[in-house]
Order: sequence, then C-alpha cells, then structure tokens
Amino acid sequence: MTDRPAPRTLSVPGEFPDLPAALAAAQPGDTVLLTAPAVVRETIRFPDGVTIEALAGAMLRGPAGCPVLVIEDAVDARISGLHLIHERGDGDAPLCEIRRAAVELRRCTFSAARGHGLLATEGAQLRLKHCAFSASSGDGVHLDGPAVHAEVLDCSACDNSGHGLRAVGGADAYMERFTARENGWGISAAGEATRVTCRMGVIESNRGTGLFSHLGAMLRIEGCSITANAGDGVSGSGSGTSIIARRNIVACNSGAGFLISGGPAVILDGNTCGDNHGAGISLSGPGTTVEIFANECVENGRGIITAGDVTGLMEDNVCERNSTDDFAVTAPALRLLRNRGAPPKTP
Repeated sequence: MTDRPAPRTLSVPGEFPDLPAALAAAQPGDTVLLTAPAVVRETIRFPDGVTIEALAGAMLRGPAGCPVLVIEDAVDARISGLHLIHERGDGDAPLCEIRRAAVELRRCTFSAARGHGLLATEGAQLRLKHCAFSASSGDGVHLDGPAVHAEVLDCSACDNSGHGLRAVGGADAYMERFTARENGWGISAAGEATRVTCRMGVIESNRGTGLFSHLGAMLRIEGCSITANAGDGVSGSGSGTSIIARRNIVACNSGAGFLISGGPAVILDGNTCGDNHGAGISLSGPGTTVEIFANECVENGRGIITAGDVTGLMEDNVCERNSTDDFAVTAPALRLLRNRGAPPKTP
C-alpha cells in the first residue's frame, strides 16, 4: 500500500511565477493560493482534485476570443474567491468552460465576458455558491446538454446581454435565492427534458421576459419576486412544456404577469399578480391544460383571460380592480369553481 503525499499549499506568486506553473506541479489534494492579479495569454486547464483559493483582489484576466479557464475530465475541482475577466477585444468565448467535470465554485466573480460568463456542457456537474455573473455579451450562465446539472445557491446574474441563466438541450438547474436583474432576459429553459427550478429568487428589471419555458422544457417557480421586467413576468409556450408556479409575487411587468400559450401544462397556485400592464394571467390554446388555484389578480390591465382551446380547472381565484376585464374566461372545457371577479365589460 502506497502512502499518498500530504496535501500542500502552493502560492502564486511566491513559490511559482504564475498559475499555470503551480497547477502543473499540483497533485490531487493540493491547494493553489493566488495572492495577486494575474494576466494569462492562453487558456488555463485545471487538473483533477486540486483547489484554487484566491485572496481578495486576486483575479485572472485573459484575452477575448478564448476561455480564461477550462475544466474538463475532473471529478473533484474546487475554486474559491476567483475573479475572471476578459480584456477588451473581438471574439466570442466563455470566460470559463466546464466539460465532463464535477466542479464547486464559491465566491467567484465572472465579468465582462466576450461570450457567456460560464458555459457547462458534456455532462458537467456544478455547485455554485455566492457567485456573481455580470456584463457578459452572452448569458451569465449557460447550461447545454443532457446530464448537465447545476445547483445554484445565493448567486446573481446582472447586466448580461443575454439571459441571466439559460438551460437548454436537457440540462437541469436547481436555484435558491438567485437574483437575475437587468439582463436581456432573466431565466429561460428550452428543449425536451430540460428542467429549471427557481425558489425564493428575485427576477427584476430585465429587458425582456423574467422567466420563460418553451420547446418542451419544465419550469418550477416557488416563492419568487418577479417584478418590473420589460416583457412578461412568466411566459410559457408549446406542446410538452410545463410550468408549476406557487406563491410568487408577479408585479409591475410591462406585459402580462403570466402569459401561457400554444399547449403547455400549467399549475398556478397561490400567486399574487398586481399592477402588470397586461393581464394578470393570460391563457390561450390550442391544447393548453391548466390548474389555476387561489391566485389574486388585482389592478392589472386585465385580470384572468382565456382565448382558444384551454382545458382544466380554475378554482378560488380573486380578480379585482383591473383596468378592463376582471374575469374574461370563455373556454367551454374549463371548469370554474368559486372564482370572484366581474364579468367582461360590455360596450
């Protein structure tokens, strides 16, 4: 039986002139301590089983057009406190790309990416905690492909040109206390088997829709504040798509609070929709199936409205003081029980 060497701490600068040299010397279990800002001229590839810890003020800056950091084929990689940034210039590449690897990132900052802030593909497994993604020309976080999974805790994505977080192609994201603010769009899920769960998040002031699910994806939203987005608060479309939304505040959006169209399966339970420019809840077919329970739609452009082929159950909802219709529900296959709201106004 061979004894494993004791874990070491390798400092940069100090023992090693730069981060690539320290990582080349590191063995599984070692920690590389980055104590000063560094500029890299080629992509850094991260070895398996190694931890990077960056002290306050330490950052990695790299040229636009290529990732600053690539992590692949690692089963235990950890990074703490690192700030990654692209230099000015042309190019389209993520700051950090993770493939076929299990990675934990804590207190890391990704800014000014000339592409996505973080791109995860090919079965990557991520745990992100207290990380921030800002000012990227693409998405803050982009998850692409089956078997990609991300647990995102207490993180934020702000002022990215694309989405704060986008999951496609069968990726799975679970988020708690995620803030998506002033992005092109807040959070989106697209594609069959794609799953996104957002609990206790703040989705506000995005330039498009706050949360969007389509092309067969599943979106679950619980206890979130979804406000002041320039599009709809929550939108879902297409056959095979599903949305479950419970106990959210959906308010002051420029479009509808919830806009559901073209065939999704939807459960809306206990949401408060107020002061949205469009309807609090707008449902349209064909093929849309709904369970709408105990929601409040107050002081929106309209309350709850339907159009086309919508089926399911609508029960114990309250619609009051909306600008035009409180309760304009005409779908014949939709069961209505104990809802309160004025019928459509007649000219």
